[in-house]
Amino acid sequence: MAVEFGPRVANEGLVFAFDSASNFSYGGYGTTINGLAAGVDASLTNGADHQGYSLLVENNGGYVMLDGADDYIQTNDITLDSNRITVDCFVRAGTATTAQVLFEFSNNFTSVNDGFLVSYYDTYSGITSDLLISRKGDYGMNMRAYSKGLLPPDSWRHLCVQFDETQLVSDRNILYINTEKQPPSQPQSGHNADNSGTNFGTHKLCIGGRYGGAAGPFLGDIASLRVYNRLLSDDEIRSNYLALKNRFGL
Repeated sequence: MAVEFGPRVANEGLVFAFDSASNFSYGGYGTTINGLAAGVDASLTNGADHQGYSLLVENNGGYVMLDGADDYIQTNDITLDSNRITVDCFVRAGTATTAQVLFEFSNNFTSVNDGFLVSYYDTYSGITSDLLISRKGDYGMNMRAYSKGLLPPDSWRHLCVQFDETQLVSDRNILYINTEKQPPSQPQSGHNADNSGTNFGTHKLCIGGRYGGAAGPFLGDIASLRVYNRLLSDDEIRSNYLALKNRFGL
């Protein structure tokens, strides 16, 4: 009988996952990423490049390198159908200081009413050059800014974003870095729409760029990513981090 020890990655509510260390998730050639949950796959687009085992970080299992020009990862349609969700990943930012998109869940964030956008070094509506977490619903946009210094260049970080529409409007866009809940870095933007009655819908998730790759390409690396149609608890966020952190020198 097998006995398992140590922290494990949460699986309940998982609607999409990929991990560069999994040969099933990516076999080392081609452009298809086989999803590890719910039958949702993804594609390496415009030359997004999988890097295999690296001696630079002991046993990190590889990562997808995004060049900051036009490449990105795009999933098939993901159905969230929830107003409480989590996106959990290990990411390493590059040295670019222009506005970049980490994730977009929509086919056009400015026009949908059931999507989200996470951007880096972004400036919008009085927020200057920071990490922005934005949600779009029936009643407009809800946006929070966090310090871009939380993703220092050339350093791996565990980033966990949550959207919880059951909280006060000011507390709904939540960020954890390496399991630590972060305070917003700048005053509220004025985009404080109450979208508690609107669930996130069905869209493709673009990782490292806007839908279609036309704007905001991310310069950096992503090694694993998971999307849940529920909130992870603090203990689950910590367990996800502890289960994989040694791969990234954390």
